[in-house]
Amino acid sequence: MKPSEKLDSVKQEIEHLELQLALGKAEAADKFEEKKKAMKAVAHQAKLDLGKVEGKGKELAESLKADMEHLQVQLALGKMESMDKYKEFEGNSKSVVEGLSTKAHELMEIGEGKYEEMGASLKEKATEFKTQMEVFRLQLALGEAEAKEEYEEKKKKFLHEAKSLTQTINETLASAEGKVEEIGDKVYEEFKELKNKFFG
Repeated sequence: MKPSEKLDSVKQEIEHLELQLALGKAEAADKFEEKKKAMKAVAHQAKLDLGKVEGKGKELAESLKADMEHLQVQLALGKMESMDKYKEFEGNSKSVVEGLSTKAHELMEIGEGKYEEMGASLKEKATEFKTQMEVFRLQLALGEAEAKEEYEEKKKKFLHEAKSLTQTINETLASAEGKVEEIGDKVYEEFKELKNKFFG
């Protein structure tokens, strides 16, 4: 991914998170169901694609397929309307989703770039879904009285820092292409750190 594409990607994700964080608990639960459904479709397609992997990547592809099957079972569970239900889902899914990212990255490096696109797409979708899980966890916490003030404070700080990053991105995209190359990776890493700070 080019630095300019990374900047666009970060900008889109910030905009999406701002919208997500503005939702109420019931709307957030509905939105998370949509994300689960989308991830189920990703898992289904990925299993088909991984079945075509040959040679050095076959063993890794089989491992990824098994992870996808496990995730599909978890994604088929009912609506997450309470923190207890969500924690059960998270306990059974988070390590698998995180592992998908790592294994997808390995797949990108196998077979002389033959599976790079497949691995990159899978890694992106897994990372995106992990972020959705983290945001939804915070939204559920809002429903618990003792977490409400802490949540609101966290949300306020996140949105403030995200807005600053968006401003940096806009200024960078409006400037010379050379500057984009220089700043793109830095902003991408800053956004990853920002997410870890608030959702980690």
